[in-house]
Amino acid sequence: MNITKVTVAMTVVRPNGPFKSEASMLDWMSLCLNCNTNNAAVVLEKISPPSMAGGGLWRINDAFESVNKLLDASGALDNAELQFAVYVLRLTIARAAGDTARCEAAEKSLQELSPAITEFDLATFDGWVGAAKALLADKPPGTALDDSAFQGYLVLEQGTLYAIPKHAVEDNKVVTEWGVPVDAYVPDQSIWSDEHKAWEAHDPMTNRDVLLMPRFVKYEKSELTSS
Repeated sequence: MNITKVTVAMTVVRPNGPFKSEASMLDWMSLCLNCNTNNAAVVLEKISPPSMAGGGLWRINDAFESVNKLLDASGALDNAELQFAVYVLRLTIARAAGDTARCEAAEKSLQELSPAITEFDLATFDGWVGAAKALLADKPPGTALDDSAFQGYLVLEQGTLYAIPKHAVEDNKVVTEWGVPVDAYVPDQSIWSDEHKAWEAHDPMTNRDVLLMPRFVKYEKSELTSS
């Protein structure tokens, strides 16, 4: 018999609202994971997130703040790329600590660094889509926003935001018809969860990161020709 112990982070999205209790949620998770005990059995064990008061995380945070003050005093943070990297590090530390207030503040700081999306509420459908459009609006043709939340890409064509699955992109080429990606779809409000402030069945944090820490890729259009 082999016993392997792993630690994972799970985000549970429930369309019908929260579970009656944490215990009922853990029972449900256990039933799901143990659907085939002939192959393997899973025992769930709740662990508390790391805190700033314990372990070495607080030392990392203190070291970061010290370096940040030195950078600020030297004027180095006037460099946009360095400032962005510092804010990302601050957000990463806050998330590792499980500090919700610090996470929100760090995300707000990151958003303020990008004038194109500053005024958008990323926790709403209109705000998220509007911010994605704004990020792509000034980019040259053939630019896509990497959307890790959906495992695909976002492109802006004729003012409309399209989502392209990664499997539809081969060798950085996208098949199009009349300039519009063939396998793309328009994200609409029917798949947005107002309760979770994100796309349904997706992690809200990952959804926001697509816009707060955007990654752009180039692609080529391969237009369909009529026979």
